[in-house]
Amino acid sequence: MLVDVFESVAKQLEAEFDATKTIKHPGIKGENREKMLSRLLQPHLPEKYSMGSGILVDSAGSQSRQQDLVIYDRFNSPVLQDFQNSQVFFLEQVLACIEVKSVLGAKEIKDILTKAESIRGLKPQQLHRVRKDAQGRLNERYLMPVFGFAYRSELTLDRILEVFVENLNEDTDVFRRPNAVCVLSDKHGEAGVVLSFHQTRFNEILSLPSRDSVLATQKFESKGQALLGFYLGLVNALQIRERIIFPPDYFEYAKAAGFGETTTISMGQQDTLPRKAALIVAQASQHTDQEVLDALHILANLPFQSLLKVDPYAAEMRYVYKSQWVTGITPAAIKRALSRRARNSSTARDVLALNNFLKLLRDMHRTESFISVVDTKREVEVGRIGRLNSDS
Repeated sequence: MLVDVFESVAKQLEAEFDATKTIKHPGIKGENREKMLSRLLQPHLPEKYSMGSGILVDSAGSQSRQQDLVIYDRFNSPVLQDFQNSQVFFLEQVLACIEVKSVLGAKEIKDILTKAESIRGLKPQQLHRVRKDAQGRLNERYLMPVFGFAYRSELTLDRILEVFVENLNEDTDVFRRPNAVCVLSDKHGEAGVVLSFHQTRFNEILSLPSRDSVLATQKFESKGQALLGFYLGLVNALQIRERIIFPPDYFEYAKAAGFGETTTISMGQQDTLPRKAALIVAQASQHTDQEVLDALHILANLPFQSLLKVDPYAAEMRYVYKSQWVTGITPAAIKRALSRRARNSSTARDVLALNNFLKLLRDMHRTESFISVVDTKREVEVGRIGRLNSDS
């Protein structure tokens, strides 16, 4: 039944592709063919996913190149800007991009690789989730899914694969390589998908590009089967992507745009003790050990349950600083050390933990950074230390 559904979708794509051949303007023709694919794929995606086109931006202000189709979470994140035929998306709200080609040739293959590189060069905010290897390269699991789709090709499927391989090298392969490229009809009318297979287990298809994988071509008996294979790879990549990304921190985007640089912040007179304590911790390098530790004790005993719906000092919480897990210091350990300090019963381990935490806080202030409190069980950030803008 599933194959029959996509056989029908493939026939509709073919019919509408032929219908647009009479359009002479290449830009309008290409735009219509992008919309055709979007309109026919949308009903087969979860309702929370929407499809648009435009550019992606990160909180540092960098932008991707124009993307033909962008799949994003429309339930949980707004579109930054929505023009008539193009949109601007927060990087963290995007789940996948699809580059659509009417006819796939060598030039179009290079364009797909360039588009993939422009997306994957953007920097997600939650860098502590983006694991790196010993050479500092991103783990491929955290790369944005990028797909290609072509109605026709002037090349055979085998030659398409060769052109992809010719334009990739060992250093940039994973970061430029698309997850999959579907070709409805090659030079000889064959349908197939270029995708990644495990380099030693050749019957194992990989949803994500990997250093343990190689590009290969899978040929199908029909266009519907090729389209189904492309769809299944897309949906699987969307599910993986959704599990590992955070929603955007809109204040970071605003800060990058200069928002608040000339703003005067007034805290008022009410309930100032926790606010002053937070300010002392955020500006630790300007205060004595005694002042900072006393402020930490105040913050550690606030009723966070009612504020965050989670205790940031629970055992599963950890600190992340400058995209790295902080070793040897945990929120739970700091809270215990502060509690024993208040009772004058500190252990040598408590003193060491608090001293190391003070050094961390002062480095945070000097570098104008922040420390994240991360729930390792749910893999979410529940709070931050630092980033206060007021000096009063």
